[in-house]
Amino acid sequence: MNFLIFILLFIFCFSNCLKPRKSIFDFNSPSLSGFGFIFANLRSNNQATNPTQPQNPSQPQNPNSDPNNSCSTGCSMNISGLTTGTISLNVGGQNFTINPSNSSITISTTDSQVNLEVNTHPDGFLCSLSPTTASISRTSTPTIQISCSVFAVNPVYQNNGRNWNDYVTNDGTDWISATDSSCNSSIDGGYNRCIHGGQYRQVVLTGINSCAGLFLSESLSAFNWRCVVVNGNARFYSYSLKEDKGVTDLVNFTTPAWLQNQITITKNGQAFAKTNPASWWTNPVVAGPVGGGTFSTLGQIVLLNLSSYSGTFTMSADKLSLVGPKNSFVNFTANCHNTSLNFNWVEGNFNFGNATFCLTGAPKYSVYRNIKIRTVSSGSEISSFTGIGTSNNYFSNWTTSGANKDFAALNFSCNNCKNNLARKIYDSNSSITTGFDISVSGGSKVRDFIILDSVASGALPAKLSVSGTGSELTNFFLSNFTIGNSFLKVDALSSGITNYTTFNSIISANAGAGNNYSSTGSNMTFRDTIFAHGSTSFNIVAGSLNNFFTGNLKVGPIAFPCTINASFGLATSTCANQGTSNASLTTGTSVSNSFVGPVTVDDSVNSSDSNGSLVLNSINDWTNFENPFRAWGKDGSGFSGFGNGSIHSGACTTGTCTIWDWSLRSTDTVARAVLPVPTGSDVGYHYWSPTTAPTCANIKGAVFGSICNRPNANPVNAATCTAAGGAMNNFCYTVYLRNALEIMEDGIGNENGICESNEDCIYTPNIGAYQGHGALTQFQTITSGTLNQINLYRYAVNGR
Repeated sequence: MNFLIFILLFIFCFSNCLKPRKSIFDFNSPSLSGFGFIFANLRSNNQATNPTQPQNPSQPQNPNSDPNNSCSTGCSMNISGLTTGTISLNVGGQNFTINPSNSSITISTTDSQVNLEVNTHPDGFLCSLSPTTASISRTSTPTIQISCSVFAVNPVYQNNGRNWNDYVTNDGTDWISATDSSCNSSIDGGYNRCIHGGQYRQVVLTGINSCAGLFLSESLSAFNWRCVVVNGNARFYSYSLKEDKGVTDLVNFTTPAWLQNQITITKNGQAFAKTNPASWWTNPVVAGPVGGGTFSTLGQIVLLNLSSYSGTFTMSADKLSLVGPKNSFVNFTANCHNTSLNFNWVEGNFNFGNATFCLTGAPKYSVYRNIKIRTVSSGSEISSFTGIGTSNNYFSNWTTSGANKDFAALNFSCNNCKNNLARKIYDSNSSITTGFDISVSGGSKVRDFIILDSVASGALPAKLSVSGTGSELTNFFLSNFTIGNSFLKVDALSSGITNYTTFNSIISANAGAGNNYSSTGSNMTFRDTIFAHGSTSFNIVAGSLNNFFTGNLKVGPIAFPCTINASFGLATSTCANQGTSNASLTTGTSVSNSFVGPVTVDDSVNSSDSNGSLVLNSINDWTNFENPFRAWGKDGSGFSGFGNGSIHSGACTTGTCTIWDWSLRSTDTVARAVLPVPTGSDVGYHYWSPTTAPTCANIKGAVFGSICNRPNANPVNAATCTAAGGAMNNFCYTVYLRNALEIMEDGIGNENGICESNEDCIYTPNIGAYQGHGALTQFQTITSGTLNQINLYRYAVNGR
């Protein structure tokens, strides 16, 4: 044992004698011998379990900090270049408000380098910084150079799209990439062949390479905006007016002039940049004189800011606007208000006591939008297009009421009229026999007309009429149409024809006289239709051949719903499929409980009704309702279902009138929620009139190619065509998604209302115009099939 102790002491003493002036209790010594080794290990373990033990002060805490030259007590940075306004800067995580009088700032940090960023730009400017990363110390004073450029709203199309009613040719890959060439009104194919440059404004956020976190607000809240990145810079552009907005929201009616508008941009919820208030157009704005007049100044905006007018307004130049108020009505006693040239714009609320509102001539590429018209005089016409070549016009959001007088909501009686588009037309209570009237005669032709999302109520009838040798009313696309207390009449008499028309998602209810297809037209398609509560569902005369019924066909409740004297596509009496038709037939159909029907409580918007009713002569408000599916009609107080055509069908012409609501009830199972969500292969085919590839190319989305000359379930298949007795020929046609309509005025797709590939569309689960209400939300994307890359949206609520 003594020997062992001796050996250990020897080793300990020998190893430490080699390191003079070092104590065995010096725990900072790197020596790993003796007791130093033992205590060093104890110290190491203690540090691992005790995080409050101080660290080596010589070790830097931040790789960018400089303890010998730290700005922890403050360092200066010079400011240069700001000449106006106030800018907020973020420098190294610290915020500074700078104005032109500031020449320096003081920053406190232990970092030797700091990042610089603009938080908020001066009103009317976008600013950049140089440098964006600065080195700072107590021995140097770096300079922040601020460079600012004007931040303003500008036209997307600077040359030919600067002013309201300026149009450029739609020749780009999308709505903001056209070549900025002036649109020629002589080109055909539809309103979407041109771009309304006046609605396309933009703000460019130079130096911002992403739209993430950016939000735009507008002081007039008139436009829809979208953010995209173009050439590395975020850019907001306006692509359309909001549905309930118009020129009337952009002008001062009291002192005729454009209102000033202003854009504010926020980033991640914080104020970022703002334009100065400014007028965005330079068109002259004038007040219309009480006695009317002729307006011949290119681009003039004529405001109807008086309560009544006695003169005729004649628009004799292109690019003119006739604008009435939206919250009150302008009264007219003159006979005609003429807009006859191109690129016009008409909107407002109009009342015609002893006048005819007549849009005559042959306008092209004109807009008739957000119009409410009522009339209390016989013979009034809302629109009467009688000229040659009324084409490529856009009609949207019309509410018209005859107030028990004769008028026509849309009256087309013209030659070579084509490629017009009408949507959301609400026509009611006309005692004339052509309430919703598109008619041609004397060898005239109306072709390629799209009518969507419309309601005809108590106006007899909704009518397509053609007569006379050589007259044509062809290639119409009618989709999502509700006809209540009225009927659909398609006349083709005296050798007139109505060929290749598509009737898609149509419901006609309580047609007292029955739906009358006295038509010699052929090759028409009827998809998802309901015809109920009339003397007949179809009354067909000889001469109409090879028509195609498909989807739902619901008729009744009468015993023999069809009276057919030709190979119309359905069997006489029974309505059973004939020829190529493959419809799913339901007989005995009643829609008595499908619609909301007569209103029995006060309409909160209508200023006339008392619990939904009022004596005819006391009604002053014929056009304002809680929803657009409401209209005045015959008394419904004794309503116990449809089928009493003589009681409810037609206009209210005497006694008490009732507000009818043509929305579907949430409990309905006949018309509501009967159409499935489509796949990319659930498609239909519509035929257009062009007969050559170049003229077909004018119609956006159309193709020219081999297709069956008889519509059937698969007309592009030669075998099914031959089996149907047809032949493959070259036609101009569009392939469209069933049970869907394109979302209009969204700056996506070709804006024809028909759902096609690469578009945002509304799923239409119901037959008729009503498809729900509330917010639109996306719920599915179609990525494969005949049609693809379609975003489907639907309304939050389906049924009232």
